[in-house]
Amino acid sequence: MSRYKKIQKQALLYAFLVFAVIAFFELSSYLTYKAIYKSWMSFGKLRKERRQYVSTGVAADNKSASAIETVYLLHPYYGYVMNEGDTELFKKYAAKGDRDTYGFYNKYSPVQKRSVDKLLVGITGGSVAMIMAMSYEGVLVKLLSAIPQFRGRQIMLIDLSLGGFKQPQQLFSASDIIAHGGQFDILINIDGFNEIALPAATNIGHGVPFHFPQNWRLLAERMSSKKEELLMLQIEQAKEHRRHISTVFSAWLPSHTATGNLLWRVLNAKDNQKVASYEAMLANIVTAAGVREIRQIRSTQCRTAFLGPEYKHITVRSLYIDIVRHWQRNSVMLNNVIANQGGMYFQFLQPNQYYTGSKPMSAEEAAVAVSAASPYKKEVERGYPYMRAGGAGLQNAGVNFTDLTLIFKHVKFPVYLDACCHFNKEGYDIFIASIVDTIAKTVATSGLSPTHVVPIEKIDNNLDFMLDNLMRYTLDINNYDDGANTPAATPMPPGTAIK
Repeated sequence: MSRYKKIQKQALLYAFLVFAVIAFFELSSYLTYKAIYKSWMSFGKLRKERRQYVSTGVAADNKSASAIETVYLLHPYYGYVMNEGDTELFKKYAAKGDRDTYGFYNKYSPVQKRSVDKLLVGITGGSVAMIMAMSYEGVLVKLLSAIPQFRGRQIMLIDLSLGGFKQPQQLFSASDIIAHGGQFDILINIDGFNEIALPAATNIGHGVPFHFPQNWRLLAERMSSKKEELLMLQIEQAKEHRRHISTVFSAWLPSHTATGNLLWRVLNAKDNQKVASYEAMLANIVTAAGVREIRQIRSTQCRTAFLGPEYKHITVRSLYIDIVRHWQRNSVMLNNVIANQGGMYFQFLQPNQYYTGSKPMSAEEAAVAVSAASPYKKEVERGYPYMRAGGAGLQNAGVNFTDLTLIFKHVKFPVYLDACCHFNKEGYDIFIASIVDTIAKTVATSGLSPTHVVPIEKIDNNLDFMLDNLMRYTLDINNYDDGANTPAATPMPPGTAIK
């Protein structure tokens, strides 16, 4: 036998032995997986699960309150602003260079002085307003530029909106910019949905007044002890190790072998166990009675400083009346702030898909835009007639208020982007056109005169919310429930641990 054939024979033998060893380990891993997890291994399912850890660092079903802290930071006047940390939302818009030093998304300082060649247009409200200002700025500027009274002027949009904003955050942010010397020719306030839909979701159940910034308790409860900080660090380290392992095992070779998938699943389970254990220890630092293990008092255990006045609403109806009254007063004050500095104020009640009968909904759109489990659905169904009645009260008092809840009533094509409240491009085209049309008609009638100051006592009239009046503002008269017979949520007492 020639030397070449001998080497070739040995190579084939070694290759067979390597193949046999690999096959043995693969088969053993496959059978071991079945024995441990009581199901056969699915490469596709495991790849999908790994992607969740790689992209977020947190399992899809394991989102904790720390996610709120990741997105938002406390602000002394506005409640909160967006975190400049590693968040997808911030990276999406910060890449444009739009972040200003006040915490909003502007290409320039929001503190601007009025001049004859510029038109300073402020926008405030929640995420619907924020998306309009950031993603549809060109559409809004183009339509405003077409108004005869504005032709030839540079239109500067000043965005004071942030996701989740509700009164008095609009009032405080605009007032703060004016306090710094800023001015507005026009201020557009888009609100109503957040005011009525958001409080029940977290604030009220956490013992926080409805008018406090959304998720206030989670945002404010940050006075951590050293023991808490150590546990939170250990949690983040375990999550980061979990993300790293998932990234390594997402490579082609380990992700396509039974041994690699089994090893990842075992290592990932250990990291999950560490995270769960540290989180349980962190939760138990505050006992069920609200007593701090190390006798350190959280800021949110102080009712007067961080939780404000205590509201005890017996029914949902009494809660809604308080919400709308508060919204009305803040609207009047914001109107007057803008009027006193020489500008025009325009307020719009945004439409929402859960307001029954407000839009024909195809099966295609409903699959995207409607969820029976939405925490906003019942609040809008019951609460929007209150908001509409309150808006009529603002109109009667002299505020430039426009109810846009029915602008999609005859629109058959999809306009909603998600199961919350946001619009697609076609929806924003209609929405923005309605806003600009209102401004154009007002300017054509009254010119560029500043908004009139409105006495706040003009809107203090509880007759607005009698059931007969609410029925005028619902499209589902036979099934409308005003919440009079529904108990309001019972807030937890200060000091109780948030689970």
